[in-house]
Amino acid sequence: MDERKIKIAFLSVFHPFRGGIAQFNTELFKALEIKSEIQAFNFTTQYPTLFFPGKTQYVDDTDVAPDFKTPRILSSVNPLSFIRTAKAINTFNPDVLISSYWMPFFGPALGVVCNRVKKNSLNISIIHNAIPHEKRFG
Repeated sequence: MDERKIKIAFLSVFHPFRGGIAQFNTELFKALEIKSEIQAFNFTTQYPTLFFPGKTQYVDDTDVAPDFKTPRILSSVNPLSFIRTAKAINTFNPDVLISSYWMPFFGPALGVVCNRVKKNSLNISIIHNAIPHEKRFG
């Protein structure tokens, strides 16, 4: 008997963005795709340049992050992309939506998308940095 694989939509930050959360998500995605049908939904923009404290948001030649191709669809600062992202996730028709939360700045984008995903999808959030380690707000 053929069992249908669970369908998972994974909304978060992935390569080409740098950092531990993107690397964590890539590894979790790889583990989940062994037993499920999974689709990643990545950011086009995490932070506007004005708000970004470092030199770049993206991996560089010295970064060990694996090249991981994902659709880049969600902009943290473009409300139209929130709706577009929710529609794309709904088109995929997941059984489960996994989203990552790591900073209040992303709350509006993630909140709108998660709220617009079909109610028959189980919504799971992974909370990174529940207690912020940055010295700045947001």
